[in-house]
Amino acid sequence: MNPMAKTLLIVPCFNEQERLDFNQFNLFRDQVDFFFVDDGSTDLTYQKIIENNFSGLKLEKNLGKGHAIYEAFSHLKKTLNLNSYQWIGYWDADLSIPLKTVDQMISYLNLYKDQKVDAVWSSRVKRLGCNSQSLRFRPILTRLFSAFCSWTLKIPANDTQCGAKIFKTEVINKVFEKPFISRWVFDAETYLRLDQPQIVEFPLLEWVDKGDSNLSLLTDGFIMVWHVFKIKWSYSSLS
Repeated sequence: MNPMAKTLLIVPCFNEQERLDFNQFNLFRDQVDFFFVDDGSTDLTYQKIIENNFSGLKLEKNLGKGHAIYEAFSHLKKTLNLNSYQWIGYWDADLSIPLKTVDQMISYLNLYKDQKVDAVWSSRVKRLGCNSQSLRFRPILTRLFSAFCSWTLKIPANDTQCGAKIFKTEVINKVFEKPFISRWVFDAETYLRLDQPQIVEFPLLEWVDKGDSNLSLLTDGFIMVWHVFKIKWSYSSLS
C-alpha cells in the first residue's frame, strides 16, 4: 500500500483474468490504493492479482459482489489503519468507468464546499458532452430498475446501481457495519444505513458498457426485484 494515497478502492473480481487491465491500475497507484477481492473465481484471477504485486483477498466460494466487498472491508479493517484515508469505496474491475474519474469525483465537490458530504456516487446520465458507449437495450433496463429501486426504497438517486462509489472515512464503518442483504442491490443498502445521508451524484463524463458482464438484467432481474422488496421489509425506516 502507498502511504501517500488518500483513497482506498475495493475492486471485486469474479473470473476476470482476461479483463483485468493492470496497466491502468498501475497508472493510478500513486493516488489510489487498490485492494482486490476474488469472489470465488474458477480461473487464474487471484494469481494474476498477486503476480502484478497488488494486495488482495481470495474467497473460497462465490458470494456475490456485495458480500465480497463486505468481506474485503472486514479484512482491511483488521489489517490497515483506515483512518489514514480520506475516501474509501469500491470500483468495478472491468473499468467500464475509467480510473481518472476518481479525481473528477473528488474535484466535483468544490461545488459543495459549504455542505457536508458523506459520499460521492457516480451516475450514468447520457447527455450532450459525455462520452458513453452502451449496448442497445441495457441503458433502458438499467434506468428502469434504478427508477424502481429509488421509488420503492425512497432513495432520491438517478442511478443507484453504478459500480463506482466513494465514501468519507468517517461514515465507512456505518456503511459496512454488517453483511448486506442483497448480493446485487447492496448499493441501496449503503444509503439506508446512513442517518440522513448527504450524498452527491457525479454525472459521469465517460463510461463504456461491457457486454460480457457477469450480471444479466434479464435473467437475474427477477431476483434483483425480489431483493429490493427484501431490503424494504428489513429496514425499519421504510416501514
